[in-house]
Amino acid sequence: MGTTRPSGLIREVLIDRLFVLFGWSDRRIVRIFEKFLLNKKLNAASVERRNALKTLAGALGGLVALPGWATGWTAESVQLTKSFLPADQIETLAAVVDTIIPATDTPGAKELNVSQFIQKVVADCYDKAAQDALSNGLVLTNDLAQKAYGKPFGGGDATQRTDLLKQMEQSTEPAQATFIKLVKPLTIRGYLNSEYVMTNLTHYEFIPGHYHGCVPVKK
Repeated sequence: MGTTRPSGLIREVLIDRLFVLFGWSDRRIVRIFEKFLLNKKLNAASVERRNALKTLAGALGGLVALPGWATGWTAESVQLTKSFLPADQIETLAAVVDTIIPATDTPGAKELNVSQFIQKVVADCYDKAAQDALSNGLVLTNDLAQKAYGKPFGGGDATQRTDLLKQMEQSTEPAQATFIKLVKPLTIRGYLNSEYVMTNLTHYEFIPGHYHGCVPVKK
């Protein structure tokens, strides 16, 4: 079986995770992990995301400041009685998170309902300005998609959607940059802190970890 390097998308997502944790100032940590991602060889693409996520979450996951309910969350635990977003914007948000972390041999952000997590975090933990930035950003994303490829954002193929988000991220327009800076880190954080990822991919254990009451001892 051949070897492969972590893909550009996974590398970008994990590097973004470091920026979320440490900010842009601590570039030494970012460079260390970036070097690891560039040099680490993994057996087969199918285990690429699993190994990369496990490495990152094991080293840094405990440093993320999130409300208690956001650790090991499920779709049921982040249900909202009423969303501040209309139905069409909820659909666009689901397409955005799917573009940031698509499914491979493991579920992507859309399948894990990360868009629902984002709605609850922004509703419960952010102010009205952030809620408006999310809502307005979703409208703007659809408008830009219509101009770029004549369809709503979710109607584009993976390449079109990815290119559009990258364009927004690099834009000098404040509304576009603000939207990406809000939704992209929340997608990453939501994905890594979901019950599915913590249980099946990173195998997270609360401190002090599992107690092994009976282990063989060498004489």
